[in-house]
Amino acid sequence: MGRTVSPDDLHSWSPHRAEQIKGRALPQAGEDLQALRVVLPELADTLERINRPMAVALAKEPAAVALKLVSLRSMFPDADILQMIEKRPTILQDEEFGQLQGNLEQLQNALPGADVLNLAAQQPLFLFEDVNAILGEMQSLKPAMALPDIVSLLADDAKFASLLLLRLDVRAQVRQGVPRMRYP
Repeated sequence: MGRTVSPDDLHSWSPHRAEQIKGRALPQAGEDLQALRVVLPELADTLERINRPMAVALAKEPAAVALKLVSLRSMFPDADILQMIEKRPTILQDEEFGQLQGNLEQLQNALPGADVLNLAAQQPLFLFEDVNAILGEMQSLKPAMALPDIVSLLADDAKFASLLLLRLDVRAQVRQGVPRMRYP
């Protein structure tokens, strides 16, 4: 999941850079992600591109982020974890990460026989949606299809998954009384 730099390797860097990484100097503008970048450079770059404020917050605790990545790897052994995070960067925040295992189990229980791990790896948003709503939308979109086949379709077809998530979002807005856009 990326290269790491040990403290012993810091001697090959400039003294100023080494001091910053060791935490003895205040980070300069643009270098506030340095602690995370040293430990997990690819993740830091991805998070900075997607959500810089969240990346800066996570950079304050690179060890906690690394532990979360190890947990994600154990939950999703065949998944591209960086791609999952790219699709759902908030998965690394404490609130969502705390819900992850329970939500995954709930989804697995609701869809026995389906490749839920692959679905969650390809479309991590499904881990944070109401399982009953997902099941209802799945059945309404493909009533003649078995649920495990629909799950495979969702994992493999990003457009179909986006359509399902859009329908879930629209239904939630309607339930909350959000006015729908009117076209002339």
